[in-house]
Amino acid sequence: MFAQICKLNEKYPIYNNEDEIIGYTDENDTIIITDVKSEWIYDICKAKYEYYTIIISGEYIGYNSLVLDESDVDKLIDVESKF
Repeated sequence: MFAQICKLNEKYPIYNNEDEIIGYTDENDTIIITDVKSEWIYDICKAKYEYYTIIISGEYIGYNSLVLDESDVDKLIDVESKF
C-alpha cells in the first residue's frame, strides 16, 4: 500500500459525478495520494501515470475526485510518505 501526504501548490478543479466543476481547491489544501495507476502508450513508448487522491483539508475535505498527472505531482509539496 502506498500513501503520500502532500500540500497543493495551486488550485485544481473539483468535479461532481456528472463531470461538472463544482469548485476549486485552495493552494494550501492537503491531500493524500492513495493510488497510482499507469498505462503504457505504445505510440510514444512511454507510461502515463494517474495519481488518485483524497483531500484531507480545506473546503472539499473528503472528496476523492481529484486525479493528478505527473506534471501536477511535480508541483506538490511533500509532507510525509509511507509505504
